[in-house]
Amino acid sequence: MNRAKKVTFNQYRYQILPTTQAVQTDFCLDIKGVEDLRAKKNEFFKRSLSEIQQLSYPRGPILHRKLLLDDEILLIQLAVERDLQRTTREFKDETVENWPDILIAMNNNPHIQTCLIEQGGGFQDTATVAKLLSDNLNALLLRYQLYVAFEPIYEKKVFWDLVRKYEGRITQIEFELISPNMSNISGALTIDLGALNRNTNTQRTNIQLNSDKSSALTPTENDPLVSGLVDYASQGGGDIAVRAKGVSKKIHTARGVNEVYIDEILLKGSNPELLRDIFKDIMR
Repeated sequence: MNRAKKVTFNQYRYQILPTTQAVQTDFCLDIKGVEDLRAKKNEFFKRSLSEIQQLSYPRGPILHRKLLLDDEILLIQLAVERDLQRTTREFKDETVENWPDILIAMNNNPHIQTCLIEQGGGFQDTATVAKLLSDNLNALLLRYQLYVAFEPIYEKKVFWDLVRKYEGRITQIEFELISPNMSNISGALTIDLGALNRNTNTQRTNIQLNSDKSSALTPTENDPLVSGLVDYASQGGGDIAVRAKGVSKKIHTARGVNEVYIDEILLKGSNPELLRDIFKDIMR
């Protein structure tokens, strides 16, 4: 018996932040202040997605279709032009128009804000798609004085496995963290990045640990400070980069992004409403 083919998705978190703490209420009549803006951020995010007419993509022509935009689940398809070369029965070469597509699902519940991006479809990787989404959405969110950032979700063991693999050789660990607006993923932090955002308007905060040239860093899971940073980053709060002796490039934990598998027949045979139920169940 043939097993059902699986479609692979990568899992991301998106966070929506004010671009300023001094919100201009006359800039948008729907906003009464920064706290009101935080309360309405998901509504403005959905509105911005619905208003996109044409996606901007520097690597070639791209099409999109909004399958469903309900109160929580947002479903869109992207297709990029990747023409095929083939040889005909007359031994002639010809170019055939080809638009491989991918599916993107987002749970816009303010306590969840996760995104599943299908692998493949003419894109080199899902990080390219996440950047495409953020670039296009941020162009529209700017009028609401908002900014969105997509970051991969991965198991925190990805980082601790790197620590064990390069034990005695790690010279630098860099945390690039998005200022949180979701308390359910920032609870482990011993640094109040939310307060730092409100007080300084920082969108991303970099924390860098460096050893002496003759020694190495010794992070442990028992350290609440480092462990909290790792927990937050792994849940889509940012990236961690590790530099080790003998390795020319930094090693990024984002490479270990979580994968979700869904039966292809389930995706291809479902209407948007059924797809909404499938993804809502997965992205709780």
